[in-house]
Amino acid sequence: MSDATGISLELTPESKQLLENWGREKLFTYGLVMKSWLDSMGAWMLRETLRAFDESQQTGGTRWRPNAGTYAMWKQYLGQNKPGILTGALRRSISQQIDEASARVGSPLSYATEFAHGISGSRQFVAHGPGGHTGGPFRISGSPPRPFLPNADLTSRHGATLFTQLLRTKGGVA
Repeated sequence: MSDATGISLELTPESKQLLENWGREKLFTYGLVMKSWLDSMGAWMLRETLRAFDESQQTGGTRWRPNAGTYAMWKQYLGQNKPGILTGALRRSISQQIDEASARVGSPLSYATEFAHGISGSRQFVAHGPGGHTGGPFRISGSPPRPFLPNADLTSRHGATLFTQLLRTKGGVA
């Protein structure tokens, strides 16, 4: 996945070295734990990312600021009052990719980063709504950030807790 914006969990070189040093007898067990952890974390990151759009709030972060100006009026005209969400294309573009050493969740859309981090300065655009409705051109000045990926600290804590639980239940260690 070549994300414009995404979150990723990967094995560090230190973790890979630990695997090599652990020995063949525990390597298989560790592989099962690792696969379960990456699958579970990938599902959690995807669920929490989609929840951010539903609740207009980053998981482990702050609520998104409301829309303002002509953009807010356009959204009200369309009957859509969620901050920053016009067509739902960004939410629908969120996907996950899991392999043997990493779990990634993100969006390939070019404006995902601007949506997540905000826009400084001014930018003009035409909005395309459902049913072929268009509005604008609108000028946005300083669009507020609307982070949709889970907060990194919360993701780290959740990942560490889950990994410890999996080691205890599947690996018989930790």
